[in-house]
Amino acid sequence: DEDCIDSSRNQLRSCVDEWAPVCGCDGKTYNNDCAAWNAKLKAWSKGPCPPEGCIDESQIDPDMACAKIYMPVCGCDGKIYSNECEARRNGLTSWDEGPCKQ
Repeated sequence: DEDCIDSSRNQLRSCVDEWAPVCGCDGKTYNNDCAAWNAKLKAWSKGPCPPEGCIDESQIDPDMACAKIYMPVCGCDGKIYSNECEARRNGLTSWDEGPCKQ
């Protein structure tokens, strides 16, 4: 996918073996920024990619009104949401009560 992969990039970087996961534009989790760069990715975001089926994009609704009540839930994507409504609004298919355990 040319929007995600820079096939002209030939210069590889020497990477340290550090676990600071990033989610590549190709939907794969890489150990760190350097590993994503060496995979010739054009873009990535901090944190591992959510598990397959964790987010239902058809359910994402940024306009959904959620109460400003802090009752944290841990999404299947490993991120903390302030309440179930916020998780639902972001398209999550499952979550656990309480903040994520590190």
